Amino acid sequence: GPAASPESQIAAFGALALGWYLLLQFILAYWCGLLTGKHTPDFKSLVLNLKCWAVMLGVVTGSSSMSFFSLVQDYEKSNWIILYSMPLITFLVPSVVYAIGDRIRHLLATLDDHIDPFEEAFDRFSDETEDVVIGLAVSHVITQTLRFYLTGTLPAPTGANRPGTEVEFRDIVSLASSSFVYILLFLAVEQCLPKSWSRLRKRFKMILASCVAFALFYSFTWFALIVLGLEGPSQGLVVALGVTWGGFAVMILLDKLADLECTGPVFDQNLRMLVMPIATLIGFGWKGAFADAGVTIVQKVTWFPAPLEQAILAMILLLVILPAWRMYILPKVMYDYLKHAKKKTVVDAEGRTLEVLLDEELDKCLDKLESIVVSYPSERHTHHKAIVLELERLRKISENIVQGAGLRC
Repeated sequence: GPAASPESQIAAFGALALGWYLLLQFILAYWCGLLTGKHTPDFKSLVLNLKCWAVMLGVVTGSSSMSFFSLVQDYEKSNWIILYSMPLITFLVPSVVYAIGDRIRHLLATLDDHIDPFEEAFDRFSDETEDVVIGLAVSHVITQTLRFYLTGTLPAPTGANRPGTEVEFRDIVSLASSSFVYILLFLAVEQCLPKSWSRLRKRFKMILASCVAFALFYSFTWFALIVLGLEGPSQGLVVALGVTWGGFAVMILLDKLADLECTGPVFDQNLRMLVMPIATLIGFGWKGAFADAGVTIVQKVTWFPAPLEQAILAMILLLVILPAWRMYILPKVMYDYLKHAKKKTVVDAEGRTLEVLLDEELDKCLDKLESIVVSYPSERHTHHKAIVLELERLRKISENIVQGAGLRC
C-alpha cells in the first residue's frame, strides 16, 4: 500500500513482474498442449486463444515492469548517473531474464529432437509478448526521464505529476515534439541496423514506437491540466477522447501513406507498425479515464474496503470487455496471420505443407503461361483465353488441395 516503504514496494512489484511472466509461460504452454500432451485440432481457436492471453498478460506484465523500474528510478533519483541510465538498465535486465526463459523453452522443445508446430507457436507468442513488455517498460522510463529533464521534477512511478510540479506550455510542445524524433529514429533503425539483428531491431522499434505513444499521451495530459485546467475524471475523459480521435486521424494518414505507389513494401510495413503504439496510446488514455472514474466510485460507494471494490470493478470490466474482444474483434485482427499460418499447418500424406503444394502448382502454371506466350506471340485473344483457363485450373487445384481427403491438420 501507499504506507509501505520504498524497498517493500520495489520488491513487491519486482515479484509481480516476474510472477506475471511465469504465469504467462504456464498459460501459453497449457493452451499449446505442452503440459497435458493433448493438442487441439482447431488451429484457428488455438491461435486466437494464444493471442488473447498473450496480449492480456503481456500488458499486465508490462505494467508491473513499468512500475518496478520507475520505483527503482525514483528510489535512486538523487544519483543522476543511475537516474539517466535507468532506460538502459530497464532494457538489459528483462533482456537477460527473457533470454534465460527462451533458452529453457528451446531446451525443453528439443528433448525429443523435434520441434512440433505447437512448440513453435508457444515460443513465437512468448517472444512477441516479451518484446511488448520490454517496449512498454523501457519507453515509460525514457518518458519519465524526459519529463524530469523538462520540469526538474521526476514524476511519480505511476506517471502522475507530483504536487508542485511546474509545467510550462513550452514543456508540452517539447514533449509532443519528441514523438517526431522517435519516429525518425524508428525509421533509422530499419535502415541502419543489420538484418541479422532482427530480434534487436524489433525490440528497438517496439521501444521507439511506444515512446511515441507515451510522449503524446503525457503531452495531452499536461495540455488538459495546464491549458484547460481539468483534473480528476473530467481530465481523464478529455484526454481519452483527445487521444482517440487524434489516434484515428494519424492511423488514417499512415494508411494513406502506405497505399501510395511511390512507397516500397519495407516502408509500408514500418508505417503500419506505428499503428500498434497509437492503439496503445488510445488504450492508456481510456485506462486513465476508467482508473479516475473507479477512484471516484470507490470514494463515494463504501460497501466494501477500497481495494476489494477496485478489484470488483476490474473484474466487471474484464468480464464485459474480454469475451467481446476475443469473439468479435480478435478474429478480424488475426485474419491475415491465420490465413498465412494455415498454409503451413496443412500437410498431405507425404508430409508436404499446403504452402509447398501451392508453390509447386504455381510454378507449373507459370511455366504453362510462359510456353503459351512463346508459342503464340501474335495472337492476343488466344493468350487471354489460355491464361484465363490456366488460372482457373490453378484455382480449382488449390481448392482441391485444401478440401481433399488426403489432408490433415
